[in-house]
Amino acid sequence: MEIKEVSTLTRKQKRAIKFGANSNSINTVEIENSEDFDFIRENAYDDLLKKIKTKKRRIIDISNNLAEITFNKESFNDNQEIADELSAIDEVDADDTLISGEISHVGGIIACTESGEYKSEKEYCDILNFVIKYHIDTENTNNNSDITFDNIIINPKVKEKWNLINYKNLKDKTLKEAKVPFTPLQDKLFNPIFTYKDVLFQNESEKNKKELRDFYCLHSVNHVMNTRKNILQNNETIKLASASGEDIEEIKDQGFTRPTVLIITPFKETCFEIVQTLIQLSGIKQVENKKRFREDFHGEDETDPTKPLDHQKTFKGNIDDCFRVGLRFNQKSVKIYSDFYTSDIICASPLGLRMVIGDESEGNKDFDFLSSIQIVIVDQCDVLLMQNWEHIEYIFENLNLIPKDSHDCDFSRVRNFYLDGRSKYFRQTILLTRYSAPETNSIFGKTLKNIKGKFKTKLDYNQKKNLSHTNLVLQIPQVFLKFDANNISDLNDSRFNYFIKNVLAQISKSVSKSRTIIFIPSYFDFVRIRNYLKEHNYNFAQLSEYTSPQNISRARLNFFKGNVDLLLITERFHFFRRYHIRGSFQVVFYGLPSRSDFYQEFLNRIDVEKSLGEATSQTLFSKFDLNLLERVCGTARSMKMIEDGKSTFMFS
Repeated sequence: MEIKEVSTLTRKQKRAIKFGANSNSINTVEIENSEDFDFIRENAYDDLLKKIKTKKRRIIDISNNLAEITFNKESFNDNQEIADELSAIDEVDADDTLISGEISHVGGIIACTESGEYKSEKEYCDILNFVIKYHIDTENTNNNSDITFDNIIINPKVKEKWNLINYKNLKDKTLKEAKVPFTPLQDKLFNPIFTYKDVLFQNESEKNKKELRDFYCLHSVNHVMNTRKNILQNNETIKLASASGEDIEEIKDQGFTRPTVLIITPFKETCFEIVQTLIQLSGIKQVENKKRFREDFHGEDETDPTKPLDHQKTFKGNIDDCFRVGLRFNQKSVKIYSDFYTSDIICASPLGLRMVIGDESEGNKDFDFLSSIQIVIVDQCDVLLMQNWEHIEYIFENLNLIPKDSHDCDFSRVRNFYLDGRSKYFRQTILLTRYSAPETNSIFGKTLKNIKGKFKTKLDYNQKKNLSHTNLVLQIPQVFLKFDANNISDLNDSRFNYFIKNVLAQISKSVSKSRTIIFIPSYFDFVRIRNYLKEHNYNFAQLSEYTSPQNISRARLNFFKGNVDLLLITERFHFFRRYHIRGSFQVVFYGLPSRSDFYQEFLNRIDVEKSLGEATSQTLFSKFDLNLLERVCGTARSMKMIEDGKSTFMFS
């Protein structure tokens, strides 16, 4: 059926144009006057994506229901504005998106995020230290700077439980008496997190870990419960309209699959604490599989009390790093171990999730359950870096893709940005870590494309309390050796050559050469140095993440007794074991440690009394190591060291 005049359209037909509803009574609308064009432009083009298929035709794809609108350009010769608009349409490529005759505002923002055209603002505050805010600079940008806990939509049950749970995090007595909803740290993060910006928080510590975890659990539960409430209300609206025969506007409230929140964490014990908090915040008392979950994920074992506090808290309880669990929130119950496709929240380790996704080469790859994730939270990135960061990168590569199967999806209710493959621009990602690292910065800078903007924090390393070389118990000469590297690709070779010629040769001539620890951050560098020492018959022992318990004991004993000259230690070994290596006279840092507290730990354990006055440390660095060097020496001093023409610097 071909309709010539818009004025002849029935109310039902106009709704078909406006909302893309399925209507057998309308196939093609041929534009013949400006009033008709205005109707189509102001209605059909308001909420739908229009893709140009030919020079004079646009197709609106609504869940496999196609409505064609043909433009008759010759009819508009008397209207220059419309004629110019149609001429512009002719010149647009097939992949461009137009709304109301212009490139859409959202499409423009997406183009800016792809090209990295974020505008940045840097500020400083006592709580977060340095803060960098990124946003797309457009006329319609809304920073939502005035939102508060009272004027955003918080589920009543969640709000009530939050005040009880977060009370313990309010350390200040005046805050407790005032009954404020957030700690000072949570208050600073409230706006970026609840306005769905991407967040890279690089100030995580044992002191603030609990309040951060509670805070993102609040955000996750509130998001899920509001989403489910909206869907259920819409289900009822559709049901009532269907029963009464009433036409309603098209409802878009879903993604391809049900899961909307993904939480990635390193160990089962951490996952157990997160799930417990999520359930408490929901206010739902009926929990399925609660006993099974506690048995699988919770451990009572405590760590060695003689080890540093951060190690005790990180490795307490169940430290299995291969797990995944789904949570489904119903109105009156929560189900743990729900199937991923019926879950609202997925909590998993990188390894556990990688095994579920599978691999294309094995023919069992399944990423569909990640297609509609709206919030991703990666907790303890610093710990995950000590596992296998490639799993994190693989997970992000498989987020928000178009699913291979339908999984009983109601496509008529799927939001347009999912159908158009642009859901990654609407996804929020929250990264929490102790320190800045190239891997997290790469994810934040290159992978995340949130149109709402980004928010990044960084510690002020000009403050002495944040530095390692100033927090030493022993007064030991600390020597920093700068080597030249032309570019990042030559860095490893330049470091190795400098170490062999300048450092190892000096150690061999030293009186106390039999008590030298060589700390090596990278396992690949560790293997390279180990092979060199073997070839040249050095007397050494080695400790890596792959060393057996028997060989660990043997190496520690031989080093303490002086039976070996050198002891090679990888950073991962020290992170997971945190042994007190006794008997060292010198420490050589082949590279700066990722965790600056490792620097002071090794130096504070040097046996100064038996070192014959040669107790010292040597640290290799290049101009590419500023990010690591500033955690030890401070930002201002590190900049001077890198820019200075000298190659040797000494502190005590």
